Amino acid sequence: MIEHMDMREIPSSGIAFVLDADNTLWDTDRVYRKAHLWLLAEIEREFRLTSAEIEDRLQFVRIIDQELATKHHLGLRYPARLLVKALATTLNGLDRASAIRSAIFEGIESDHYHFDYLATEFDRKIREIPELRDQVACTVEQLYNNKIPMVVATESSAQQCSVILKKLGLEKFIDSVIAAPKSPELFLRIANKLHLPGSSCFVVGDQLDRDIAPAMQIGFTGIYFPGGFSPNWTLSFKHVKPQYVISSFAEIPKIIETASEIRLLS
Repeated sequence: MIEHMDMREIPSSGIAFVLDADNTLWDTDRVYRKAHLWLLAEIEREFRLTSAEIEDRLQFVRIIDQELATKHHLGLRYPARLLVKALATTLNGLDRASAIRSAIFEGIESDHYHFDYLATEFDRKIREIPELRDQVACTVEQLYNNKIPMVVATESSAQQCSVILKKLGLEKFIDSVIAAPKSPELFLRIANKLHLPGSSCFVVGDQLDRDIAPAMQIGFTGIYFPGGFSPNWTLSFKHVKPQYVISSFAEIPKIIETASEIRLLS
């Protein structure tokens, strides 16, 4: 299902920009990092469990989180109660694979108050408004003033994405928010909606496999903006080969200028 808002008329610039949201425009990783560490500490306190074998507490949670997402039919949208159970049973001595299998296939007692409470609080914490990444606000405003249309493409909720855009002061610069699984077909649809060929569109994101690769397949110029965390299933740089890699959003206007000059000369 695709959720979107209407786009304004396409200006004469003849180019457009597609932006990923989480860990590209804003630092979602920091929100999850805090929530994961909070959840682990609360499970230890609530159930009086601990493990001296945990060297990296964040990595301990993230490994279980990723394995649950890999095995559950909802992927990363699996219920938070499963993470609570898998962490608790692992801390209680069950091996990780069995704990994950138990959480997914055996489920959780419907009246387990502690699991429900922790899962609800965890869900609330991961929905906290994140901070913008470096130079995003001024760069997005600059692109807007240069009459470059911008579409935010997210695999999360369009409504939640729009709320964050508004809270962070970016909403007035964005033409559309589209929520859908990212694929070459989605990026082609965006380009068609903009009445532009893929070769006139740019995409920026922190996930090479989700944000960059499918857009490049239809001719988008790929700009990789690494975030703080990449799942273990993410494709490597050598498999995607984006045209540009940036460390700050402020580099984007110069990239557009350079790419446009090259296009005019070719």
